[in-house]
Amino acid sequence: MIPVFILAIEDETRRSQYAYAYTELSQQLLAVASFVMFGKSGIRENEQTEAEDVVQEAFRYVLEKDNLPDDLNKAKALLITITKHMAVDALRKKKHLTDEEPTEVQLGYIMPENSSDLSLIVDSLPDIYKEVLILYYEYGYKAKEIAELLGININTVYKRLDRARDMAKEQLLNGK
Repeated sequence: MIPVFILAIEDETRRSQYAYAYTELSQQLLAVASFVMFGKSGIRENEQTEAEDVVQEAFRYVLEKDNLPDDLNKAKALLITITKHMAVDALRKKKHLTDEEPTEVQLGYIMPENSSDLSLIVDSLPDIYKEVLILYYEYGYKAKEIAELLGININTVYKRLDRARDMAKEQLLNGK
């Protein structure tokens, strides 16, 4: 079922684009959200609702920024990245309520012992830097593709990658 906020889009072309992306990608995004949040793909009903909320928030975020790529594969990569981050944020919010630290599996990655600090540093970077790092290193996009995907100049992508690496290096050397 397509969320109401997508059906409420006035521009018919844009509404069709978002509805198609939601129809094609929502199950995959739901699996990503449930794995990050609960460490498994088979989930209970209340967990299903939480994961669906994360997926809808990811779509709402992309809709607010109005940057859903026309290419379904690029849209998928962008939405997976956003869904993962929103699921981690949901876990952190729950942590404040339960005072329990989320596990590495719940956070969506299992890091070697010596690199867990690096993952926390990357998570602490501003979104504009974290976004290009993840698209470049985790999903293997080239700088030109990231520029097209985010609607920014390729030189901006290079600058953000450089700054992100510099900030991560500084935090790592200074112990955060």
